[in-house]
Amino acid sequence: MGSRILLFTIVLLLTTLHSKYLFADAATAQHLLNNLGYNAGTVDGIWGPKSLSAIKRFYQEIGSKYDGKLDKNEISDLRDSISKVSLPTSTDIRSQDVCRGIETGLAEKAWTGIRNLNIQKHQQYENIGISITADLFGDGSLETISRMHSYKTPRPTYKNAVFYSTNKRKRLSQQTGLFFNNQQPTTKEVRKITSGDLNGDGIIDIVFFDYGEHDGNLHDGKILTLISTKNDYNWYTLKTPGELRIHTGTLIDIDGDKDLDIVFGASSKNNKEQRSIFALENDGNANFKRTKSPGVGSRLGWSWISFNASDIDGDGHHDLIMEYRKWKSKAYGTRIMWGSKNSIFDKINITDIRSRQVSSQDILMDSIPVKNGDTTDIYATYAENNYQAGTKLMRYSFSGRELISAEKIISSKFRTSPWINTIYPCKSGYKVFTMRKSNFDVKSHLAN
Repeated sequence: MGSRILLFTIVLLLTTLHSKYLFADAATAQHLLNNLGYNAGTVDGIWGPKSLSAIKRFYQEIGSKYDGKLDKNEISDLRDSISKVSLPTSTDIRSQDVCRGIETGLAEKAWTGIRNLNIQKHQQYENIGISITADLFGDGSLETISRMHSYKTPRPTYKNAVFYSTNKRKRLSQQTGLFFNNQQPTTKEVRKITSGDLNGDGIIDIVFFDYGEHDGNLHDGKILTLISTKNDYNWYTLKTPGELRIHTGTLIDIDGDKDLDIVFGASSKNNKEQRSIFALENDGNANFKRTKSPGVGSRLGWSWISFNASDIDGDGHHDLIMEYRKWKSKAYGTRIMWGSKNSIFDKINITDIRSRQVSSQDILMDSIPVKNGDTTDIYATYAENNYQAGTKLMRYSFSGRELISAEKIISSKFRTSPWINTIYPCKSGYKVFTMRKSNFDVKSHLAN
């Protein structure tokens, strides 16, 4: 009798373990199939008719046949295909996920959770729209990734990045949100959060650009990466050149090798590398080393407030969108640095966007490219009159590398702040978010 109970227990344990891994494989496969354009349905780990049909179509289109099993071989085939498709930049991914979160109601749920988290003394919620949403763990749920900040001088160091998941199983509690394998490094002032697959596993990773000490003489900015592992995430602090204040950055394939590199703008102590553009090359496994980028005095290096990227002209190479500042007049402008088969910084090719509707003191805060048939629309958000007059939204339409139109969409103050960092061009309309308001529609934030 005892041996039968033992045998039953072993069978039950093995069945449970098998089901657990099958669930994980199914969820991963569904996520990858959806990213490849095959509709596998909701990423829920339940391998139903929709998922089965999607994987059969996948194998049919790559000239193979599905063997009826779902294991590491199928996951490997799907990830190999992911690596061959057009690589989205951090700007592309951020825009897509934020709009999805807002339009499904998941963002409102997540930001409500963020506002209930415990915060340290001197910290406050950011209120200009730097936060993002992302699908961590690749299971279809959305997580909010935000930052707290302090305007106390000198800046205190805290674990300023905060996370909240719409998946209850991921949260430790209502008060603490979401944590990961190892300790989060402390930061002083995170100025930008970006997302992208840095290690080629089909799962989103996160990068934080920390300004460091904003006031005073310290130049102690840093770049943090949160990299996906088999079942969790690990934190890393990247090695950056010199003593820097880091204000912005983006994830972009600068050399056409199908992995995302890091490009960031910073200034250094004693003006040694003032307003310089830096690049960190990815080896494909989220290991980074400094690589060729515009040198000091290149007259490109004044740009450091807004870096974004996408394939604007449709040639298969990523292009860099940035704010720049003219050296003599100190006037601001908007610039595109075009990618090519060589490194984007090998033979620099630029286009400066000019419009009478944007003054020389309107500072580019963010830019989101959206494909529109044969053209690309760039939605650019500006802080008017050097942060003094509100927020302006422009739409620039490009055919290839030619600017064919420029249109002012919004020019007005916002109730929540004198200016907003980002306005998202979602399908349901123009959206913003702040940590203090749950309504994401632009109209609800405009001053009378």
